[in-house]
This record gives sequence, C-alpha cells and structure tokens, in this order.
Amino acid sequence: MVVLCISRDDTAILARFIKECGVEFKLLSDRDGKVIREYGVMSLMGLADRVTFIIDPEGKIAKVIRGFSVRLGKHPLEALKAIKQLAGNPRSLH
Repeated sequence: MVVLCISRDDTAILARFIKECGVEFKLLSDRDGKVIREYGVMSLMGLADRVTFIIDPEGKIAKVIRGFSVRLGKHPLEALKAIKQLAGNPRSLH
C-alpha cells in the first residue's frame, strides 16, 4: 500500500510539515493545481478540498471519501475500512 498526499503548498512548506509532524507518507506539491483540478477537488477559493481517493491495483478510483475531519477520526477509519475491503475483494468497491 502507498499513501500519498497532494497539496498546493510548496516543497519547503511540505518538508517543514514532515519534520514537525513526523509524517511517514509522501507529500507531493501541486503548486499549479493541475492534479487538484483533474481530480475535481479544487474549492471555489482555489484551494484543494480534503478528499481521499482509494485507488485499486489497476489504477482506477475505487472509492472517494469526502468531508475530511481529523478530530472526529471518522475519515481515516472510513479510509482504512475501504482499503481492507479492497484488499480482501478487489472488485468489492466498484
């Protein structure tokens, strides 16, 4: 499994975030917003909405989870549940 985070922040800000928070997954910079626009998650203010995409082994989007909230813990739990379901039955999320 690979976890990637894509942000509009530049690489210096992302490097500082990794160091300060001890993040163990890759953070990618999308300064021009190309990826964010292609995935349809750019907000009206030009920022990226916080959305998780679960991508299956074939490279297809298997599940989209919106409404990110770290405090409630619901979003990460929903993502883990989808990943486990996909690992057990790759066609189960389509």
